[in-house]
Amino acid sequence: MQYVYLNDKLIEAQQVILSINNRGFFYGDGFFESIRFFNKKPFNFESHYQRIKTSLQLLSLDFNLDKDSMVMNIQELLEKNNITNNGYVKLVFFRESNGKYLSNSNKCSILMIANQLEEDKFILNHIGLNVTWYNQEYKSKTSISNIKTLNALISVLAANFARDNNYNDAIIFNTDYAPIEATSSNLFIVKENIIYTSKLSEGCVSGSMRQLIMSFNQDIKEVILDKQSISCADEVFLSNAMGIKWVKKIQEHRFDQKSYSTYFVNKLNDLI
Repeated sequence: MQYVYLNDKLIEAQQVILSINNRGFFYGDGFFESIRFFNKKPFNFESHYQRIKTSLQLLSLDFNLDKDSMVMNIQELLEKNNITNNGYVKLVFFRESNGKYLSNSNKCSILMIANQLEEDKFILNHIGLNVTWYNQEYKSKTSISNIKTLNALISVLAANFARDNNYNDAIIFNTDYAPIEATSSNLFIVKENIIYTSKLSEGCVSGSMRQLIMSFNQDIKEVILDKQSISCADEVFLSNAMGIKWVKKIQEHRFDQKSYSTYFVNKLNDLI
């Protein structure tokens, strides 16, 4: 039996009742955050907490955000679901209000969902990802693009496109046709021992793992990426809250190096 937290109540998942006028469902009016846990302790929580604060402010959502209480609730949720050590929790914030595009209030609700993972550390994929380009839809270059809103249609379409064409993932472009990220990950490339990633102003998600990786290496350069520079890279890897994955191919272009991917995974495991 699975339990979830809905606001301040710990209840069975099957007992969750949301209004048929839920704004998250109707308008994508909200955002989400995924946090990995090791030994019941949230990993890189401060970065997640800061992004939650930024997202609440950007979307004008009123929520009593108490860091200690949030951690306690998440840990209680893990225990209730018999997640004894490792897993991840997804926090979904949505505007709890009537109205159409104009809401009657900015009051915010939160739904917490916990899942167990067997791995007790970050593990780099043994087989490199086979990735493609996705340029049928484009992501806008706005501050909303930097957070994980409940409207992720471009990522959904790109992921479906990758699957339908026998790829593991796809790289998304912004409206200036600059490649900025994968469907659920930030994008890093390495050329001659220099690491590059997309500027936040280009529309990529401000990933918690992206920030942590950049704290490990102060020389990482935030740039406007292009297909040519990515195709000519020595190494390509992706990052999100679940970890790091190295890329073997982007269509016909191969990347055999994974030394930086390995290095950063080891750095992450040192923090557990």
